[in-house]
Amino acid sequence: MKFKNNRLIKITCLVAIFLLFSVLNFSVAAYIERDYNFSQKEYIPRTSQSWVFNQLTISESGGGNGTWTWAVTQDWCRGSGTEIDPYIIENVTINASGIIGISGISIINSKVYFIIKNNNFHNSGSDSEDAGIKLLNTNNGIIQSNNFSFNQGNGIYLENSSNNRILENHIYDNQYHGIYINEYSEYILVSHNTIFDNSFDGIRVYRYSHNATLVSNMIYNNLNGIFVTSNCYDSFLKENSLINNTERGIGFSSQSHRSSIEDNYFEKNGISTSNPGLYAVGTNFLSISNNTFKNNYHGVSLRYVFDCEVYDNEFLDNYYNAIYLEFLSEDNNITNNFIINSIYGIYVYDRCENTIISQNAFIQNDYGIQIARYSHNNVIKLNYLLNNEIGFDVTFDSDATQFSYNTIKTSSQYGVDIGFDCDNTLLFQNYFIYNEIQVRNGQSSSQWNFTTLGNYWTNYSGYDADDNGIGDIPHPIISQANGIDYYPIFKNMPSIFIDEYTEHNWDWAAKQYWVNGTGTEEDPYIIQNKIIDKDWRAPAIEIRNSDKFFIISNCTLSTEGAIFPGIKLYNVKNGVIVNSTIYETKVGIDASNCSHLTITMNDINLHGTAISLSQSEYNMVSNNNLDHNAVGLFIYQSHENAFIENSILSTESCINEYQSHDNLFQDNLCDPIPLKLLYMTVIDQIFTTQIFNITFFIHNATYDGIDANSITILWNSTDMSTNVTSLGNGYYIISLNPIFVGPGESGIPIELTINTTGYEVLTYSSDIAVDPEAVTKEVETRPPTGAIPWSLSTILIVALFAVVGSVIYYSKKKF
Repeated sequence: MKFKNNRLIKITCLVAIFLLFSVLNFSVAAYIERDYNFSQKEYIPRTSQSWVFNQLTISESGGGNGTWTWAVTQDWCRGSGTEIDPYIIENVTINASGIIGISGISIINSKVYFIIKNNNFHNSGSDSEDAGIKLLNTNNGIIQSNNFSFNQGNGIYLENSSNNRILENHIYDNQYHGIYINEYSEYILVSHNTIFDNSFDGIRVYRYSHNATLVSNMIYNNLNGIFVTSNCYDSFLKENSLINNTERGIGFSSQSHRSSIEDNYFEKNGISTSNPGLYAVGTNFLSISNNTFKNNYHGVSLRYVFDCEVYDNEFLDNYYNAIYLEFLSEDNNITNNFIINSIYGIYVYDRCENTIISQNAFIQNDYGIQIARYSHNNVIKLNYLLNNEIGFDVTFDSDATQFSYNTIKTSSQYGVDIGFDCDNTLLFQNYFIYNEIQVRNGQSSSQWNFTTLGNYWTNYSGYDADDNGIGDIPHPIISQANGIDYYPIFKNMPSIFIDEYTEHNWDWAAKQYWVNGTGTEEDPYIIQNKIIDKDWRAPAIEIRNSDKFFIISNCTLSTEGAIFPGIKLYNVKNGVIVNSTIYETKVGIDASNCSHLTITMNDINLHGTAISLSQSEYNMVSNNNLDHNAVGLFIYQSHENAFIENSILSTESCINEYQSHDNLFQDNLCDPIPLKLLYMTVIDQIFTTQIFNITFFIHNATYDGIDANSITILWNSTDMSTNVTSLGNGYYIISLNPIFVGPGESGIPIELTINTTGYEVLTYSSDIAVDPEAVTKEVETRPPTGAIPWSLSTILIVALFAVVGSVIYYSKKKF
């Protein structure tokens, strides 16, 4: 009987073991299947899973953890490596333990397509080539929406790697560079990243890394914001914000030629180190345009550069130089910049030749322009210099300067100051208007006219009997070295400048032949029947800080080169502008901080903007002809104004109103406005058993956030529009009731319809397929391949022992 008992026990145990392995095999298969059973028509992140590693190396040439073929067998990677189905690594956290020579993820010798997104990278090694992510000889990658912080090396490092994109990452507190694009890495796109508090450069582009595109990044509190150096050609930098970087906002050096820097914002760079917002040395053919430089130590500093262009930029309150051109720089062009409140507007220093400085505006600087130290053959023309201490200064053996077609107005010391050691300065067709001292001339070789045309002087005491526009007697230049303008320009009507805070106030203006009246409501000052033509490099009429009553009537106004307003009003009230014609100016009427103006029955055309109101209120704009302009009415931070019965036809934009309220628009005639395109980008998606949350961003073509008037959402044909929450500035979140599908089943349809003023209706539809098993797992670290959950294995082992124990117990009891 004992033999039979043992036999029964053995048979029972074998059966139990067979059942155990059957269950185990089924459970493992089911567990692995749950990991991948995630059907979808649109890519949805597996946000319910995450993995923690020390480091990972994918190398297509051997070594490391394995190749992409190996990687795709792991839970944290999916895809096939094609352009339409790239390999994807996501939801990984890597702490590389600070070991020298170790990066978080290294990808080597790879040419397939891949995406690395929604990961965290910390504590890489401290070698200069270590990083959170390191690409070596690797192309076709996208690094997106990751966090790179507190690495001992770089945030991201690329070497000999091309056609990669770095998008929407947060990169901060790394001990080297935020992003290091090194050695022969071409066609790299770096866009919409936030890069700050890195010990060296926010972005460094180095050694033969051509055609880098750096767009729309926020870069602050680094050593340099962006630094491009050592033969890196054709970089394109646009719409980046460079703020409070210790050395420079952007730097170029060592023959990094042919780059374009446009539409960037520079603020408070180089303050503690006396450095500029933008610096270039030994670099040629740069195009620097449409940037804003504000409160930097210097705005732009160019050293030993050739054939560079600086144009259409704003320089506001930079401490020392707005633009500094120095040391053997030649053939550079500085055009159409607005420069206010620096010590030097433009400073050309130390053997710089053949510079053209034209069509710039210099306002309230210590020096508008200075040419110094053996800098010869430079041309300064068509500039507007207003309220500087010294408008133009040439000094220190700088010869053969041509100064022509400029307007120099109300300088507090000298309009022009010519050093005694500067030979052959040629000045003609300039307009010297009410400067404290028009000219200080230290060199007798200065020439004050060219052939038969000299300059205009508001202190000219001669006459023009034959009415040929040239004064009949010469104008003497009385200074250290006397001179003579033999052909002074004689005009009956110069541009008009009135400022109640200066000596050129209404009391002064009332003594001029072109003003009548006393400035009261009953007897306003009147400027009428005047023609001010485009020979003037200034606003035709400029009135500032006035509360007197005045009328501008029946005047015809234009300005030189369409770069100044026809009428400029600042801090003005109680004015009437009526029955006047204003043409070919930058802005027809430009009113800032003004109230109680009446602008009526004027003909204003062929401008950038016909009428501009900024921070103004209680004004009436009516019955004007504002046809054939780029913008008819531009209204910014202006309230309770009335715009009635204006004709605004054949314009690119009829009425642009920003940050304004309670304005009345009535019976204005505009062209139909074409609707603009609206876009939607999904930012984040979270799926749990309780809720589906989808965050999305509504924006225009330039990624400006757009708040919608209405959003309609159908989720599985049910209206869920009330489940949309606005996060502000175009960001929204949808909260949906979960609907799950099984493997191979069709996804659940979601449809969005978005309406907003001025844009075409945007419709978006997709199917979302979420396997319930994929969202119920809570995996903090990646389990070993083939492992099963501890809870399941424990239950099975306990069950096995229970079965065997029961058999033994009952067999003993029976026999």
